[in-house]
Amino acid sequence: RGNNKVMLCERGIRTFETATRNTLDLNAIPVLKKLSHLPVIVDPSHGTGIWDLVAPMAKAAIAAGADGDFILALNAISMLKEGTLKKNTLVATIMSNSGLEGAIESAGGKVVRTQVGDRYVVEEMLKEGYNLGGEQSGHVVFFDHTTTGDGVITALQVLKRMVADGKKLSEYAGIMKTFPQILLNVDVREKKDLTKIASVTAALSSIEEKLKNRGRAFIRYSGTEPLARITIEGEREDEIRAMAEELAAVLKKEIG
Repeated sequence: RGNNKVMLCERGIRTFETATRNTLDLNAIPVLKKLSHLPVIVDPSHGTGIWDLVAPMAKAAIAAGADGDFILALNAISMLKEGTLKKNTLVATIMSNSGLEGAIESAGGKVVRTQVGDRYVVEEMLKEGYNLGGEQSGHVVFFDHTTTGDGVITALQVLKRMVADGKKLSEYAGIMKTFPQILLNVDVREKKDLTKIASVTAALSSIEEKLKNRGRAFIRYSGTEPLARITIEGEREDEIRAMAEELAAVLKKEIG
């Protein structure tokens, strides 16, 4: 229900700062990503009003989490139509929304998933000869042009698609249906093998059974902090939030 052709765009706010046209509030990106499942993009040109600040602020916006899945979908589908997406495959991580996979498969391609981190995306691309990959956070790698994520190249590729198709960016908003995604962090005292904690595997299996083919759920440990990260996707945000909180309670009891 409703209009799914909606994106949220951070364009800056008026403050007492006079060095730029507006203050580009990149804090808004992760906040909006938590509060909404809608794609979040940034307009650094309007936000700064100074041409030589556009490139660095575009990179900063992507680092802050501007919607990488949307950018990946837009470019992968365009490349599938052109016949330039090698092996008809996009490389993404386990954090990418299930809606990305659905959009690519509907267009005749497939998605290969890796661990979280652009290094794993690049490793998979090198190993298998793929030419497009990236992360939900916004690191997008175009192997035909560079060997690492680059905000300027990403922006240019999006502009290239817009010019070729004669479309506004807003007209691509419905290119993928994004499933609501809940992310919860649980402080842990130790990082036990989760597959060997019966209550955790039972809770996870119960959630997966409830979701069936309507979503997915998984837990992973942070590589840098004493945290277990819960990710659940599904059609109804209230339903998956309850599931995530239920799973978090089990984790806290066992290893919190």
